[in-house]
Amino acid sequence: MNFTKGLLVLTVLFIATLVFGTVGFMQHDARQGFPTALYKAIQLFSLESGVVDPPTPGALEIGRWLGLLTTLTGFVGAVAAAFHGFRAALGIRLSGGHDIVCGAGEKGCAIAESILASGGKVAVIESDESAPSIAQLRTKGAMVLLGDARELPILKKAGLVKASHLVCATGDDNANLAIAMTATGSPLAALGLKVHVHIADVAHSDILVRNGILGGTGNQGPNLCSFNFFRNRARSILRDFPLECDNHGQLSDGVLLVLPTLDPLGAALVLQVALIGHYRVCAKVGIHLVGRNAERELQQLLSHVPNFRECADITAHAIAEDNEFSTCAARVIAGERSKASAFSTVFLGSLEENAALAEALLLKERSKGSDRFRVLISARDDSALRQIVGGQTGQDGAPLSRWIKFLPPAHAACGCDSVYAETLDEVARAVHDKWYAGNSAAIDKAEQSADAAKVAQLRGKPAYKPWGELTEEQKSDNRSAADHLAVKIRAAGLDPDDRDLERKWASLDTPTLDMLSRVEHQRWSAVKWLGGWQLGVRCNEQKIHDNLVPFDDLDDATKNYDLEQVKSTVASLRGARRRE
Repeated sequence: MNFTKGLLVLTVLFIATLVFGTVGFMQHDARQGFPTALYKAIQLFSLESGVVDPPTPGALEIGRWLGLLTTLTGFVGAVAAAFHGFRAALGIRLSGGHDIVCGAGEKGCAIAESILASGGKVAVIESDESAPSIAQLRTKGAMVLLGDARELPILKKAGLVKASHLVCATGDDNANLAIAMTATGSPLAALGLKVHVHIADVAHSDILVRNGILGGTGNQGPNLCSFNFFRNRARSILRDFPLECDNHGQLSDGVLLVLPTLDPLGAALVLQVALIGHYRVCAKVGIHLVGRNAERELQQLLSHVPNFRECADITAHAIAEDNEFSTCAARVIAGERSKASAFSTVFLGSLEENAALAEALLLKERSKGSDRFRVLISARDDSALRQIVGGQTGQDGAPLSRWIKFLPPAHAACGCDSVYAETLDEVARAVHDKWYAGNSAAIDKAEQSADAAKVAQLRGKPAYKPWGELTEEQKSDNRSAADHLAVKIRAAGLDPDDRDLERKWASLDTPTLDMLSRVEHQRWSAVKWLGGWQLGVRCNEQKIHDNLVPFDDLDDATKNYDLEQVKSTVASLRGARRRE
C-alpha cells in the first residue's frame, strides 16, 4: 500500500473511531456531555480507555476495536517505513556497481523496473513521498530514498561513491541538469560513473551534446551522457515501420511522412528521419507538417537545426481547425500519386487513441481508396482499440490492420538497454572500430610512401581515437551510422535478419555498390549538416568540410572511402554480435 492510500485508510479509521466512541460513551452515560464523550473517545487510541461497567453499548464496542486497529495500523506503517529506510541504507552500504535513478515518475519507474528485471540493483531518489510508484518499486526490490537529488547528501546516501550509473529522469530538464552537475562536480562520484541526463527537447539535447556540455570520455571521472525518451521511441518506430517499405513489405522510391505536430515525439521522429532517411534512389524524404501551428513549429525547428532542409524536404500546411487534418493530409498524399511507387506514412502517435482512429478512418475515406499509405497510432496494450482494429474491415473490405499500425510500447523506450544504449553502442562501436582500423591502415600506407602531409591529415581526424575516448557527439555520429545499417541492407534488396546475409552482401554487383555508396554519402552528409557543419575549406575546429557536396563532385579517393564503408556494413553487424 502506498503512502496516499495508507493515509486515507488511517484517516477513515480515525474518524470512525471518534464517531463510534463518542456515540458509545454518550449511550453508556447520558449525563456526560458531548465534549467529555469526545475526550474519552480520543483516549481509545492510547489503549487506556474504553473499559466501562457492563452493559457495554454496541457503538462503544466497535469504537474500542477500531481504536485498537487504528493504533496497530499506524504502528505497523511506521515500522514498515523505518524498515524500508533501513533496508535501503543497508543495501546501498553493502552493494557496489548499483544504479541510481532520480525520479520515480513514469520514466524513472520504467527505468528502475527494467534494471531490476535484468538482475541489477537500483536506488531510486524521489522528492514526492506520495508518489504512487514508491511502494511498487520497494516491493520489486528497489531501494527508495526520499529527498532532493540535487543535494549532495542524498546522492551520497544513495551510494554515489559506488554507483555505476546515475540516471537523471525527473520531469524537469533543469533539475536533471542540476543533479548531473552536482554529481559530476563531487569528489564522491565513482571513477567511471556514467551520468545519463534526460532532456525532453531533442534539439536542445543535441545542442548540449554538440557543445560538450553533455559528453566526455569518462577516463578521468564521470561521463556525462544525454538520453531522450522520444528519440528512443523514434528509433523503435522506424525500426518496426521502415518508411521506405509499404504495407506489403515492398520498397518504395518515393517516401513521405505526414504528421500533425512537432511535439517532443514528432520532433524526435523527423530528426531521426533526417538522419537515417536516405534510401536507394537518393531522393530526400518529404515531410509534411499539417496543423494549426504548423508554420510556427516548423520555424522553431529550423531555428534549432538551420541545415535541416539539406537532409530532408519539409513543408508546413496551416489549417484553421484540427478537424481539417484528414482533408489536408489526403490532399498531400494525392499530390504524390503521380509517383507510381510513392508511399506515405501518416504519424498520429501524438493524438489520443479515439481521435487517432477517427482521423485514420476519415483519411481513408478522403483518399478515395488509395492503399499507398499507412497510419501509425498509439494505444495501450490493453486498449479495446487494438481489438477493434484487429477484428474489423474497412469499407473496401480490407482489414483495418493492413494499414493501421500500433506504435511499439512506450515503456520500451525507458528500458535500461535503451537508456544506456548498450545494444546500439555495440553496433556503433563496431562501426567505429572498422573505420579506426581502416584509418590506421591508411596511415601506415602513407608513412611507407613518406607522405608526411597525408599522415598528418589522417592522424588529425577528430574521431581518430579509441571508442572509449570519443566525445558524446562523436559516439552519437556512430550511433546514426549504426541505425542506418539496416536501411542500406534493405536498399540492396536483402533482409537484415537473413542468416546468409554475409555471403550475399559480398556478392553485390557494381551498380548496387555504387548506389549504396551514394546513399552512404548522403547519410554521412546528414550527420554533418544536422551537427552544424558548413561547406568550405576543411577546418575541423570550425566545423567546415569540403565534402558536403553531391556524390558525383567527390574525388575518387573519397568515393572509394564511401565504397569501403558500404562493404563493411555486414562486418560491423557481425563484429557487434560477436562481442555479445
